[in-house]
Amino acid sequence: MNMRKVFGYLCLVLSIISITLGVYLVINSFKHETLDGKYIIERSTDYNSEKKELSEGEISVIKDVKYISKGRYKIVFKINYNTGSENKLLSNKSKFTITEIIGDSFKLDTDKIIINKDPIKLYSYNTITSDYEMNYNNNTFEISFPNNKIFKYNTVTLFINLIGRDINTKYVTSKESYYSLIPNRNNDFYSKKTMQSYIIDGNGYIVLQNK
Repeated sequence: MNMRKVFGYLCLVLSIISITLGVYLVINSFKHETLDGKYIIERSTDYNSEKKELSEGEISVIKDVKYISKGRYKIVFKINYNTGSENKLLSNKSKFTITEIIGDSFKLDTDKIIINKDPIKLYSYNTITSDYEMNYNNNTFEISFPNNKIFKYNTVTLFINLIGRDINTKYVTSKESYYSLIPNRNNDFYSKKTMQSYIIDGNGYIVLQNK
């Protein structure tokens, strides 16, 4: 009877080990995807931002960076603001600008830019509408909203694709990100009333190996 119990426990342990090993192999096979049939994506990282409480008159931008697959990343800029009681955030006739200097080994997918839920194609280096102005040049993306339109938009979504193929190299998604504004002269949160810029944190990276 005792031998039967021992044998039963042994079978249970072996079953657990087999299942665990199978799950690990499946996960590992998905984790190490291939690129161009020649390279293994050894590591890919994301960045998840945290929304902070804003003071009256403050405006900020946070960024989420998510790896999708095949060297492709999704970058989401989220515009947050606390307009205050007088609703005077930005200087009259000024612009609010988000600038993303994309990593050297990535390229922007100009066929898929999403402003809130609206997909936009960037047909040329510069696109101007009544609501925003977009520019993409020297791997730098910039979007500007007029001060009276900023409250209409909350998110700007970009997609970038890896073009670098060197192994053992950390390919970073962004060199620098920042937003720029001129505060309204009645905005007490900002001491200066001139153009000023603030860094937007957030990066992901990819490392390749030979297959």
